[in-house]
Amino acid sequence: MFYLRVLTLLLLMPISLMASASQSLSADALLAQRDDYYVLDVRTPAEYAEGHVPDAKLLPYDQITADHKLLPDNTETPIVLYCRSGRRAGIAAEALAGLGYTNLYLLQGSMQGWLEQGLPVEHASTTD
Repeated sequence: MFYLRVLTLLLLMPISLMASASQSLSADALLAQRDDYYVLDVRTPAEYAEGHVPDAKLLPYDQITADHKLLPDNTETPIVLYCRSGRRAGIAAEALAGLGYTNLYLLQGSMQGWLEQGLPVEHASTTD
């Protein structure tokens, strides 16, 4: 019951509060230095399969703490997070900060902004 209350509070928390453990990163900056970042799509497997930032790894926001073995071992690795609009990425950033990750970025505009800019998208299965 306690965990349900905490999750409910996190879902209702404003994005500005959730993103306090992270910085913002533009799509242009990500594309210019792609190899410097671990890109994490925190949407659902179905959303990921419909199209995602090239080379992004899938880890739904609500599975971050359970499946953190999929994350880089080095907690200082720069991680860029995105979802559809930014809300889930903010929740994921807080969860990652709680796991000790210190170099977190939210993709400006999230996936909506990426698509609006006409940037490249991969369409692939969720088993990438």
